[in-house]
Amino acid sequence: MDLTIRTARLEDAELLCRLNQTVHDLHVQARPDHFKPYAMTSELLENYRERLHDAAWRAYIGELDGEPIGFVLIQEVRRPENAFQFALDYLLVDQISVRTEYQSRGYGQQLMDKVIRDARERGFSQVILNVWTFNMQAVRFYERLGFKPRDVKMEMILDDVQREQG
Repeated sequence: MDLTIRTARLEDAELLCRLNQTVHDLHVQARPDHFKPYAMTSELLENYRERLHDAAWRAYIGELDGEPIGFVLIQEVRRPENAFQFALDYLLVDQISVRTEYQSRGYGQQLMDKVIRDARERGFSQVILNVWTFNMQAVRFYERLGFKPRDVKMEMILDDVQREQG
């Protein structure tokens, strides 16, 4: 079944908060040292309101028979040329989430297809996103869509420093 995809409005901020819980809980489970447990707070709601109010940000909500089942949040990035790099304009996929019971049915792909169409229509040459390595389901999903690794962030968790601070 095809999604109806609409552009989110400012009044959808709370809906985006709720729809993001699916992916946020996954992140909390895998990295409780990094991600706070999900909570519908005024800070979270304000974060989404600010993004929806900013012209550089856009969100699309996927609905089945009027029921919201997922969303994607994108940012227009315009990086000027500097001494090291050429200028680069791209769409950044900041967040995407599809409710668990609707995953693996092609709805995430429909949301990403909308992002890619949007990028082409607006003249962007790239769509960029970040994905945590623990989320192999998402990594495989993006690879199936044609995304390829671009750069790699690495970390070293210093247990002795964490113990001193805790």
